[in-house]
Amino acid sequence: MRLSNWLIGLVAAAIFAAAWVLMNRPVIQEPWQGDIAGFSYSAWRQDPNTLAKREPTLDEIKQDLQLIAGRARSVRTYESTGISAQIPALASQYGLSVTAGAWIGGDPEKDEEEVRNVIAIGNKVGSVNQLIVGNESLLHNLVQKEDLIRYIREVKAGTDLPVSTAEPFHVWLDPKNADLVREVDFLAVHILPFWNGVPADKATDQFHRVADQVEGVASRVAAEGREAGEKVQEVAGNLKGAVDKSVKDQPMATLAMAAAVGFVLGALWKS
Repeated sequence: MRLSNWLIGLVAAAIFAAAWVLMNRPVIQEPWQGDIAGFSYSAWRQDPNTLAKREPTLDEIKQDLQLIAGRARSVRTYESTGISAQIPALASQYGLSVTAGAWIGGDPEKDEEEVRNVIAIGNKVGSVNQLIVGNESLLHNLVQKEDLIRYIREVKAGTDLPVSTAEPFHVWLDPKNADLVREVDFLAVHILPFWNGVPADKATDQFHRVADQVEGVASRVAAEGREAGEKVQEVAGNLKGAVDKSVKDQPMATLAMAAAVGFVLGALWKS
């Protein structure tokens, strides 16, 4: 009796395993041949023994940037302290422009250090063309919005470069965050259809819908006295066209890119 129960259990397990394999077969995708404007880049490694996050060496960062430089024209960073503070200057050596980031995680002392460093990086590294203060800090409740706005203002006061923060589209579209929209120089919008559970053949629809909604946000800001409308509409239109072609030609590559690197598919200028 016990033997038969074990056999039944093994057969059931084998059936479930076979079904999982059949339903999750890898999709073979042709190598990407199109243009890639830039990648979001975090240099951290994972220790193969403990699986803990470890800081990269300078040589590892240089190897990464050399590889990126052969594929794209720019990188976005997330941190401005530790060894990550050296990435923008190193990237410039490989001909890459840089969107430099400051990580805002809710530790006031650490956050202030990130803010000071990103200002210094923006002022010293010529290849840096814009700054992002915080990455999905509101989405993950890492910091209060009032504090994030204070950090953004501090960075804007310390540099002439455009400054923003990066959040998923629904955060920017929330009417409660209109005050945040007014504070930034451009909208760094995360559109990640893969993580949103959007099928490849529906990804274009999501991009179109989000672009239209972001235009609406820009219009509201313009109505409040900011010169926003035309440039945002132009960029949003270009974004729609690029996404149409990308998803149509290589849908899985487009979604995989967005999922793997947290790619900012549109930085929509307000002025």
